[in-house]
Amino acid sequence: MSKTQTPVCESTWPDGQAQPEIVQNYPARARAGDLIQLKLKVSHGRGETIFPAGLRLTEQDGFIEVLDDAGFSLFDKQSPQQPQLGQATTESGRVTEVMLPILALPKTAGRHELTLPALPISVSRASGNLYTLCTTSQKITVEDALVQETQPAPQADPETRIQLEVWDNAYQ
Repeated sequence: MSKTQTPVCESTWPDGQAQPEIVQNYPARARAGDLIQLKLKVSHGRGETIFPAGLRLTEQDGFIEVLDDAGFSLFDKQSPQQPQLGQATTESGRVTEVMLPILALPKTAGRHELTLPALPISVSRASGNLYTLCTTSQKITVEDALVQETQPAPQADPETRIQLEVWDNAYQ
């Protein structure tokens, strides 16, 4: 998908209804290749559910390509760092906290000011209707991993490990 065709997250919320409040906590700086923990707090009504089908950002049409064009990569399904959802009930409604791991992967070396695009948040209301909210796009300064070292020294290879292979045919 080219950068001119990048889909923009569009909020679909009923007119005249109070929209849930989203508080975003993104880091201002990161290093290339590091995992960035995006923290969202969504204050919503008791009958509303945030991400009712789970965190399925990868299924959004063209979302992976948008992140890739912006210099970010979504979490791997086999990674130990998985997105987390947590809920708390307050007097006025509910608060859902979302922890979303994303990798900063700029295309070239050096310092970059990357813009994380707006993220879609699906909301199911008590009526069963499904709506979409959008975060705001956020600028994150991404540094090279070796930016502070003027003469980076080569690192030694890690120690070797013993590899154990089971040969079933040897036991017969």
